[in-house]
Amino acid sequence: MAYLIVGLGNKGEEYAMTRHNLGRMTVKALGKQFGLRLKFESKFKGLYGACRYEDEQIHFLLPQTYMNESGRAVQAAMNFFKLPLSSLIVVVDDCALEFASLRVRLSGSSGGHNGLKSIARELNTQEYCRLRMGIGRHDDHQEMSDYVLNRFSLEEQGKLPEVLEDGCKALLDLMTKGFESVARSINKKQKTQCLNEEKTIVGEKQ
Repeated sequence: MAYLIVGLGNKGEEYAMTRHNLGRMTVKALGKQFGLRLKFESKFKGLYGACRYEDEQIHFLLPQTYMNESGRAVQAAMNFFKLPLSSLIVVVDDCALEFASLRVRLSGSSGGHNGLKSIARELNTQEYCRLRMGIGRHDDHQEMSDYVLNRFSLEEQGKLPEVLEDGCKALLDLMTKGFESVARSINKKQKTQCLNEEKTIVGEKQ
């Protein structure tokens, strides 16, 4: 089976270390593990590379469009390789999750994310796999656009290598072990963390 792994983010060095680029950073990191140097491919409107892993063909794509046009790049690659929706894995930042948290989903709304909105619009569906990577909940007094386009804090930057490693492992597991196995592992872990946080907060209030 072939897979198309898409990392959402903004092109340009000024956005390289911003929260909105965590999906892009993760896919780039996985490509690096395979010794790939992603190069611009005009027909895909993005940086592209491919390799094989345990008999699986993996296509890597980092859209070079504006975030709200990411779907154009995804659709172009899907059409060119004649891939079914089951081959698509989109890696995306998520401000509804705590920093360093991961979740996988086979469907769902965009949650306000312009990249996901564009993909849903171009593919005419929201039924595809996504790896959601937490960037932390923003302050209610801060504009969302300002928050996601800010750079990671120094503390977060120190943890990024581990976060990227976890993201890469999740992607490899999705392709080799399947969605259900990864969902049981990652989503259960996330749920346990949330319950522990709630218990801690209740304890503090008492």
